[in-house]
Amino acid sequence: MLALTRYGQVKAETGTPRQQMAALFEAAQGQMRAGIAELEAGRLLPGGNALLQAARIVHGLRSVLKPSVAPELCRHLGIVYGFVCIRLNRAVEKRDIAQAREAAEVFAPVAAAFIELSQRAEVWT
Repeated sequence: MLALTRYGQVKAETGTPRQQMAALFEAAQGQMRAGIAELEAGRLLPGGNALLQAARIVHGLRSVLKPSVAPELCRHLGIVYGFVCIRLNRAVEKRDIAQAREAAEVFAPVAAAFIELSQRAEVWT
């Protein structure tokens, strides 16, 4: 598992900006899945830590939006990212798996779209 984690870290550090962003989306989703699984198993501390890490990643994604480039898209994404972060934080505070699942469900299509577009863009560059 350590080798896989290190591989992901190297990939994120050495990839193109699009690959790095895709790695962040994948990491956020992985942390959400891990957090939900830990909470379901009754392991509150590791579950909460994973969900908080996911929230930090999503907050970071929100902080790099460029409204000057795409104001309407950034406004919508900002709302989605804010919603996801709030749900993840509430899930940790209240030990509420339903809120964590809701955050993951809302985030999934955004992540999938970005990952797909980043892969398509790689073909043409």
